[in-house]
Amino acid sequence: MNAVVPAAQAGSHNDRTPWSFGGLTRGWDRRAEVTDDETAAVLTLGVSGLRRYRAVGIPRRTATSWKALARLVEPVDAARAALHHADEPRFRRAGAHAAAIILQHCADSGRSYWGWTGWDWARLCGCSAEEFLAARTLPTERTVRPFLVALGYLLGGFTGFQHLGNFNRLHLARLVFGEAIVEESIDQAADNLDQWGYRSPAGGRHRLRGLFSQALLINRSPRLQDLTTEAFTALRAHPANSGRYSEMLYALQRAVAALGYCDPPVRSGYNHAPGIDSTDPAWAAWVER
Repeated sequence: MNAVVPAAQAGSHNDRTPWSFGGLTRGWDRRAEVTDDETAAVLTLGVSGLRRYRAVGIPRRTATSWKALARLVEPVDAARAALHHADEPRFRRAGAHAAAIILQHCADSGRSYWGWTGWDWARLCGCSAEEFLAARTLPTERTVRPFLVALGYLLGGFTGFQHLGNFNRLHLARLVFGEAIVEESIDQAADNLDQWGYRSPAGGRHRLRGLFSQALLINRSPRLQDLTTEAFTALRAHPANSGRYSEMLYALQRAVAALGYCDPPVRSGYNHAPGIDSTDPAWAAWVER
């Protein structure tokens, strides 16, 4: 695996310390303005140079242009190193290409990614995979976009997932937190949901894996015990959890509450079943039960 193991991951499952993203908590030069030297360095390297030099890993930089970009490059490299994925050329290449897109946009916009808003990240990632690929000046693989979203999440705290259209939220959570701990949390909640009948008609596991993953990402922790009552309140207020996701959160909170990590959810009044009139009270009670 190509990852930095967060310090909190090694603790107890009852640990309430905030989830750590390892080396990403260190101090960086977070100036929003891009200097003339940094812009010139990006232009000198060009899109091909930014991709090619970085695709073999995270090399030692000796070229003058790379030295001029150190302030912008080092945090991106730390974020790339913190991602969890198999050590395969296609994933190394995807991370390198995503990093190149970020550096190029710094020069194009005149602002470092430290100064980007959620909308800036959303526009760069595109509202769909097709839009993202169409905006690239060089041929780009589909594997690049998830890496770009993951880097935006780690560097810029980007969680505006409602702007990205349909995409694989489970894959993103695995990239950010690691597959093992994400699957452990999902399976833990799914055991309760399966018992309550939240199961796919096709015979698969529950259909809420995307919601689970999105909830973990927005809460910035893969641990179910961090989904407190307050966390669910914040999740319901997040724009990415509107529409169909809002109702799915009810099921997730039921499962987490059954594990003792939060209070049970409360249905809003308009979702209550109407009263049954003009029938035997015993029969009405059975139906309502």
